[in-house]
Amino acid sequence: MSARLHIPDELVHPGWKDHQEAADNVIPNLISGSLEGEKDSMVRLEFANDGQPSSGTAFIVKIPGSKKTVILTAAHNLRSSTLKPTTNLQAVFRDGKIVAIDHATCYVPPEYKGSDSSIGDWAAIFLDKSIHGDKGFNFSLALSYTEKIQGEVSVIAYRDPTPAYSPEIASGRCKTCFEEQVEYLAKTEQGNSGAPVCVAYRGYMTVIAIHNRRPAYRKGGSTGARLTRQLMMKVFELSGALETDVMLRGWGDPRGKKYSVPRGLHLIFPEDWTFGRVRLGTGSKFDVIPVYSGPEGDRYALWTTATSATGKWVRFDVPQDQVELVDILKDESHFAKSNVSKTGWMKIVVDGPKEDGTAPKRYQLSLAGTMIMEGDPDDEETSEVSFVEYPKEEDDKIVKISFIKA
Repeated sequence: MSARLHIPDELVHPGWKDHQEAADNVIPNLISGSLEGEKDSMVRLEFANDGQPSSGTAFIVKIPGSKKTVILTAAHNLRSSTLKPTTNLQAVFRDGKIVAIDHATCYVPPEYKGSDSSIGDWAAIFLDKSIHGDKGFNFSLALSYTEKIQGEVSVIAYRDPTPAYSPEIASGRCKTCFEEQVEYLAKTEQGNSGAPVCVAYRGYMTVIAIHNRRPAYRKGGSTGARLTRQLMMKVFELSGALETDVMLRGWGDPRGKKYSVPRGLHLIFPEDWTFGRVRLGTGSKFDVIPVYSGPEGDRYALWTTATSATGKWVRFDVPQDQVELVDILKDESHFAKSNVSKTGWMKIVVDGPKEDGTAPKRYQLSLAGTMIMEGDPDDEETSEVSFVEYPKEEDDKIVKISFIKA
């Protein structure tokens, strides 16, 4: 089995014996309330498997910046027992809309070798944005790093047979979290494969996995494919939501020195420095990854292999006025794209430290080069990375940022 991972405070449940209290944003009884919004993002798949009529479950996930309506499901809904594409595939939406699915719009991982194994048993369908707009299940990529989820998970699914307008909810304790799978004791049955596995996170149902297996043994749990960085990166790529190999450049300068033309001030993580710095002329390469959709709005994070071949996340440390590289994605790596202009610049806005009873202040990433002169060589660096309270601007600090292709 793969190694277990870290659990964030947001998922600590009050029934967990090892902990004294739960985070405020965990609502264990959310499943007893209305889930009509989530149910509207459910999809029933109908198809023929080796000539036999069959059905499965799928769901729409809301991905910031996506150019497509993205439907996630289990791979064995799209592949027969002989690994051939299932036939007569169609998606039935809750409003009665039926859409025929061309397998050319689908993605099944190459590592999927059939229903006898859970490896790679997930799939994605990419439809025109007009099919469902910007609606869908919330997701948080940070939840893929959790080691344990105490309390219940919910599987929202269709039975076989069941009408498209009536998905049902089964809930049960989360038993085990592995790196690519999650195991849970929610009751599942025929037709549930491809369903969203959700937790109550920050007051809203948030999908953490794609259901793909009934229990393999008597007291075992059902399993689902976790929405890991590796899985979602392929989804982001095919949906047009991913920006890769870009540099982060300061746009303009309050003093009129025009650092952005032609050389610019850039964020860089040198191999011999722990924290990010400002460099003239060039910077580190980043992937801009959508990592969260939920009540706070869309959030992104920066991923880089600048100092590690396996990659790291950029963490914004507002109290220390610095940025650093970390292995585990947490809220401190999240940012919003604000004040996006037609010319390509924006403000990278992050939350400051959380304080009891009050909403955190918001800050914007700032680059400065007061120690860099116009005649300096392109590798000249300074430590002038900081944060300015949003939406203020300060002299000598660049808060307009653009992502440019490296």
